[in-house]
Order: sequence, then C-alpha cells, then structure tokens
Amino acid sequence: MYPLRNYCNSKPIFDNPSLTPPCQGEDYSLPDKGGATGVETSESVSIEFTPHPAPLPQGEREAACLVQADDGLRPAPLPQGQREVGVKYRLALALLVSGLFLVFPLMPVAENLTRVKTARLADIATYPRQSAPATVVSLNNSYLSAQIKARIDEISARVGEVVETGSVLARLDCADYRLAAQQADASIASLKARIELAERRLARTRQLMEKQTVSEELLDEREADLTVLRADHRGALSRLEKAKIDVSRCTIKSPYRAVIISRMGSVGEFADVGTNLVEVVDIEQLEISAQVPTRDIERIKNITDLYFEDSANRYKVELRAVTPAINTQTRNREARLLFSNGPALPGAAGKLTWRDNRPHVPAKLLVRRNDDFGIFLDDNGKADFHVIPGAQQGRTTPVALPPDTLLVTEGHYSLQDAQAITASER
Repeated sequence: MYPLRNYCNSKPIFDNPSLTPPCQGEDYSLPDKGGATGVETSESVSIEFTPHPAPLPQGEREAACLVQADDGLRPAPLPQGQREVGVKYRLALALLVSGLFLVFPLMPVAENLTRVKTARLADIATYPRQSAPATVVSLNNSYLSAQIKARIDEISARVGEVVETGSVLARLDCADYRLAAQQADASIASLKARIELAERRLARTRQLMEKQTVSEELLDEREADLTVLRADHRGALSRLEKAKIDVSRCTIKSPYRAVIISRMGSVGEFADVGTNLVEVVDIEQLEISAQVPTRDIERIKNITDLYFEDSANRYKVELRAVTPAINTQTRNREARLLFSNGPALPGAAGKLTWRDNRPHVPAKLLVRRNDDFGIFLDDNGKADFHVIPGAQQGRTTPVALPPDTLLVTEGHYSLQDAQAITASER
C-alpha cells in the first residue's frame, strides 16, 4: 500500500489507502492497485502513490481534501451513494428548522439579565424598639428641719419606713413655748378687764360732759386710754397665736405619704432654726424624667405605646410634657411622663422605650454607590438605586416607601443603577 499525497503541499494523507479519509466530511476509499496512477470517480483526477510510514496530523488531513483535477485543485468528489445520503440529511435538517419556527413564534433576543430575588417592603420591614435613659423622680424630696430653737427630745422615724401624711417623725422640747403661750393668754385676760373698765369710765365721762360738769379734755383722755388698751389686746392675741404656732412646731410631722430616707439629728442635740432632722421622699407624686434625643421628640409625641422599663418590671406610661430647652451637655431634651397604672419606686433607673412606627429595612440590604448609601428597588425589571439620607452601614434604616415596594434582597451587591434584572420573589 502507498499513502495518498496532496498535489498542493506534497504531504502524505494517510498510511493505508484502504482506510476512509475525511474529505468533505465524508468517507473516501481507494482500492489497492499497486502502483496505479488513478482512481475511478465521477471526474477525472490524477493521484500519485508515494511510500510514507507516518500518519498525517488532523490539520494536514483537512488540507488533503483537495486533489488535482483537469482544471486545477478542487475538493474531492463524493461517491453517488454518499451524495444522496447527504442531500437527504440536509433536507431533513431544513424541515426540522422550519418546523421549529412554526411551533415557536419568533421572539426578540433577550438581554443579558441579572437574576435577583425581591420581596415586598411590608414582608421584610421591621419596627425596632427605641429607648432613652430615664429615671423615676419624686416631685417632693424634703429635708424636714426645726422651725424653733429647742432640744431634740425624740426622733421616731426609721430609715426605710413608709409613713402616712401627718405621722409624727420627731419631737422637740416645747416647755418654753408652752409658757410663752400661757403668758400671752394671761395678758389677753388682763387686757380684756382693763378694756371693760375703760369703756365704763368713758361712758360716765360722756354723761358728765352732757351736764357740763367735766372738761372736754378729760373726755379725750378716756377715749385715748380705751384705744390703747384695745390695741394692746390685739397685740396680745397675736403673741398668743405665735406661741401656739411655736408649740405646734415642737412636733415634726410628715407633710405627705413618704418613705424615710435618712435621719440627720439625734436625741439630746440642740436644734437651731433650720437644723435638718429627717429626709423624706414622696412616694405618690412620681414622674419619669427621660433624656430623649432631639430627633425623636416629635415622634414620641405621636406615640401612645410608651413604656418605662427597669431591672424588674415594665410600666405603661404617658407623656405629660417636653421641656422647651436643650441640654447643652447631652444635646437632649427632657421629657416628663406619668405612670398609667402602678408606679415604680422613686429613684428607679431604667429606660423609656417605644416602638418606631416607621418601617426599617435590614442592614444587609444597604449598599454604597459613590458616596451614598441606599437600597435597590425593582422598577419593572430595572434596578433602581434608592438613596437613603443619613443611612449608616451595619444599622437598620428607616425608609419612606409604600408597603408594596419591591426591594432587591439577593444579588444587590453587584448591581448598578438602571441595570436590567429578572426577579423572583423569595
């Protein structure tokens, strides 16, 4: 056997001419004629046989499909049977393609869409609870002190006790003030007698004056004496009232229902006016003082779901007032609130909590484009980058969007504004 050689490049085609060469994608075989110079085909070709031991590479086999014809190099012709099979194959392929066009209408070429997942804002929005530091304060925190100068005889108050309004907390030595009250009472009795005598003398003097037996000057003296005595009587009444008040101040009483915070005096000590004896705190008139950030003041004014939470309990409260001033150190405003049900203990520290009524988006949806933080929305198959002013990375952010707004929840990190997307709800 001899390998077939191409006239174009004089390279061997295949080692065994009885095998099928890949000319025109079809089989082509040569009989072993031992030194023959041609092959029977539908056209006249000239073929040269040359011994060659090595097989031909793939690229050279493709080039070997050209043979020498009468009018030059041209593709090797197919045998008759193979040409009929090729025609039938091409006809069947054409019928298949045309059938597909009949079954499936022509469709426009789809864009290069990015697949994402979306969800309605109403389905993923959160309404986080906000808080501000708060403390229960009493409207009355009093230091009960001595209002007279006296020795302390008794302090019955005990720290931690709850006392009712009017309960006796301490007693002072009141002997001197009771004596002063008795003296004032005696002085009043004396003056009453003198006033009665002055009135009778004035009456007789007026009778004698009518008879012209006494001078007018004597009448004037009698009237003046009576006026002085009456003035002295009024002064004595005031001294008696003052003595009674001093006597009442010998007993220190609770002005309201309170808890005893501390004792500041001891039995036997001399108390001057203003000496503190007992500290008490009102346990009924309580309010909550909360330091609320300025940005949240208007929001809590419209919220009724307010609570005070301490380490033990949670209390329903209602807003009473907001101070019209800003703390220069904390930049907060003080809000005063009242307990709706039972109050907490005075001095309890905790926090004022409320639920934000604005929808918040999860922090993982925030992306940064240029210098802005925002989220991507599905705007009819287009990615719409919605900037959120004041948004901070890693924190849930409030948004002002309708509840039915579609938000991109997955695949948003690589999106760009106005990019075509195809979405599926999660």
